[in-house]
Amino acid sequence: MRERNINWSDLIIRILLKWRSALIVMVLGGVLFAGISYVKSYRNIQQIKEVQENEVDEEVYSEDEKANVDIVLEYERVYKTKERYQRYSVLMQMDPTSIQKAELIFLIKSDDREKSYNIEKIYEDLMVGGDLFNWLKEKHGIEPNVVSELIELEGRINGQADGSDSLCISVKHYDKEICKELADSILDYVNMQCQSKQEVLGEHEVIVVAQSLTVVSDSELLETQRTNANDIITLKTKIAELKGKFSDKEYQYYNSVSDSDDEENIETADKVPEVINRTPQISFKYIIIGMAAAICLYLFVLFWIYIFNSKLRDGDNMEELYDVFHLGSVPGTDIEKRKKLGFIDDAILKLQNRNKHKYTQEEAIVLAANAIKAKMRENDLNTVNILVGNTNVQLQDVCGKIVAVLSKEKIDTDILECSVFDQAILECLQEKKNVVLIERAGDAFYNDVAQQIEILKQQQIKIIGGIIVGH
Repeated sequence: MRERNINWSDLIIRILLKWRSALIVMVLGGVLFAGISYVKSYRNIQQIKEVQENEVDEEVYSEDEKANVDIVLEYERVYKTKERYQRYSVLMQMDPTSIQKAELIFLIKSDDREKSYNIEKIYEDLMVGGDLFNWLKEKHGIEPNVVSELIELEGRINGQADGSDSLCISVKHYDKEICKELADSILDYVNMQCQSKQEVLGEHEVIVVAQSLTVVSDSELLETQRTNANDIITLKTKIAELKGKFSDKEYQYYNSVSDSDDEENIETADKVPEVINRTPQISFKYIIIGMAAAICLYLFVLFWIYIFNSKLRDGDNMEELYDVFHLGSVPGTDIEKRKKLGFIDDAILKLQNRNKHKYTQEEAIVLAANAIKAKMRENDLNTVNILVGNTNVQLQDVCGKIVAVLSKEKIDTDILECSVFDQAILECLQEKKNVVLIERAGDAFYNDVAQQIEILKQQQIKIIGGIIVGH
């Protein structure tokens, strides 16, 4: 027996013809996953109900237990604030020994000393006010709370003889370019305010007396950074120490209260009554997933069934498989037409037989009989013996029709309704010396047919050819 190859077109057609069972499998998969979705929804609602029913009743905890937990919560709040400041503050990221510092000294002049003093006070407020911080945010994208700790009003000198006052503004940053850009923006802001405030404050001038950019060190910043880092370590240690002393009830109270501080958990808690009042839901997404998973599994099973199939198929060829002349293939009873929506099966089969003439069973029988007759003439034979692989009713019917066609041609035909493994049949065949094999697809095993052919060859019985009857 030769090696069998996968006929992909036949495989696809066989799978398409299983569309009824495929639909059933898809429905079952959808129903199964819908059930899973329902159970998950039900369990989620039950869990939420359980959480709500087990919500902590504060009256069951003593005041001491509540106080112990509240102390830890307050420590954690301070710890989170300091840790967040340590991580995101520009000052905390600076190297205290190498800080970029820009200084701007402004001289404010007017025609009156007291008036200059009052104007200078207004400019002081503008330099540390929210309007400047928002203006810098628009220009540089730095948040006001960040800018506020980078700009510092360092001092002023007033009461000068010419009726003028001065003030000094400094900007600190670890990046030289950013520091310079902020200082230039402050200068632009002061000039803009000077022009816009002439009518409100009276005629005055704001003159830049000095402008510098240098690298400085800051021992106070170093101490601030060190203090903040030590506070974080101390708080973390203290929190761990206090939580280690919690009783089971205090842990229960802590978990409930700390969870409720979480904004996300608060929203969930607000929705609990609404969820509890709902009935379990079935997710349409789960239904689709179930149907897809079921059909994929079904196709996988069909593929391997086709691969490991050990029986003859409708499209097999005796010559390709066994080196026995293929006399023809006879379609079996067209069962598909007896099923509902059989026109769909017809359309699928047309795909398989496209560009080919589809013979009816009667036409195929006549062609097979003519092929037998031709082979008999070729081998100068007068009689032919038909060996039927099994006693299937359909197979017997086809054999009878072949014999009827051959009889019209006055050809003697004998039908042997048994396997060649039967010694009596072998003795009968030895006398007649020739045989035509007829096997039914779906019933005959590949290996059995191969063994039959091998035995016939060993007995020197000539095999005229083979016919495959569809199932």
